[in-house]
Amino acid sequence: MNAAALLAAALCGALVCTSTAASECRNDPLAGRSLYLRGGFNAWASAEAQRFTWACNRFELVTTLRGEHNFKLGDEAWSADADFGAASDGSSRQLALRGADIKRRFQGTHRITLSMATSTTAPTLSIEDCPTNAPLGKTQLFMRGSMNNWAALEDYAFTYSCDAYYLNVSLKGRHEFKLADAAWAEATSFGDGKGNYTFDFSGEHTVRVAFSAGRPLWSVGAKSFADPAQAVVIDPVALSLRFDSRSAAHKQPFGAVVAGTPLHFTVTAKPGVTAMTLVVEKRRFEGNQEVLEYLETARVPMQKTSSAEGERWSASQRFDDVSIYGYWFEAQI
Repeated sequence: MNAAALLAAALCGALVCTSTAASECRNDPLAGRSLYLRGGFNAWASAEAQRFTWACNRFELVTTLRGEHNFKLGDEAWSADADFGAASDGSSRQLALRGADIKRRFQGTHRITLSMATSTTAPTLSIEDCPTNAPLGKTQLFMRGSMNNWAALEDYAFTYSCDAYYLNVSLKGRHEFKLADAAWAEATSFGDGKGNYTFDFSGEHTVRVAFSAGRPLWSVGAKSFADPAQAVVIDPVALSLRFDSRSAAHKQPFGAVVAGTPLHFTVTAKPGVTAMTLVVEKRRFEGNQEVLEYLETARVPMQKTSSAEGERWSASQRFDDVSIYGYWFEAQI
């Protein structure tokens, strides 16, 4: 075991914890077009319940199906580069473009993966059986720690998918945390037996939590989870939106300010934005602050100016009360 592996093992304490190398990722070959499982079970439609999610080098879908069905994989238009079926030799594992229907008997919840790690025209199909129920039932599991003020935030909510709970995070440095529900219920709050978990993060990761005999077994690796809730943004104008709270070109003044001080906000973008709004929220303080909530207090229309470098959308807001505020921007394109 090398020094890095020894350090990871030491940091994870009683848990099973690993840090895996990043896979060889590639850009989505369909450039954001959705891929669907289409067959007799959904009248060969492009149904949202059978929409795949792209992650790194594969399309992935967890869905529940029963009975014997013919099916293929395709986008909404059955495009020539997104119509996958059985190869000419009848293989239902190594698929081919414009291939034949695939026949299979389904028996519950399955994870279906179309791997394009080696080829985008002859991808590999795999279908796994998933356990019947999530170990924690309907309880929502969160990663709560120094990275989010120990709050149960939506951005740190795990998703149960087939065999484990998964969460994609973007973190750097050492963080302490626990796995817990929103209420810190004893039965669903997990530490290392002595206190908090600790780990050194180095960018984008996937945290995986499985359960064995009621004990959480977790691992941290390169980002790999195909999160079905994550929207894919391919619009060039949307991708051009820029805001940096630490830059005077985007926010003045920097940091905390005296009550009554106006703050100036600027978002830059390529031409194509038709309207921009600054949305201001105020933190709600009550009880022991186990629930972190912000309530909307203002929506401020932003004004556009143009230059050779692009467009600037600006607005000012005065914060009259002593409090903690959040803000975000709503763009219409």
